[in-house]
Amino acid sequence: TDIAITHHDVNLYLGQRSLYKRIEKYINDRRNNGRIAKYIKDKLDSRYPCGPPSAWHVVAGERFSFDVVYEEGSLLYMFFSARVAICVWRI
Repeated sequence: TDIAITHHDVNLYLGQRSLYKRIEKYINDRRNNGRIAKYIKDKLDSRYPCGPPSAWHVVAGERFSFDVVYEEGSLLYMFFSARVAICVWRI
């Protein structure tokens, strides 16, 4: 699977490569964008908890644009196999 990272300012503490590999495996096994987004959010919430009022947000889909307010060092926008776009951020 080809990963194309369009934009990111994710801090290195998030273990970017580890996150990419987990997402890649999950996408290859499933085709439901809602489940993909939920999986990524659950993984981020459990591995990198931020607590209220901050929260992780994830959108996965094929055609969307976005304009979000996010916590510095937490935005990631990427494509997998030019099929699924994923935007992850924390506020």
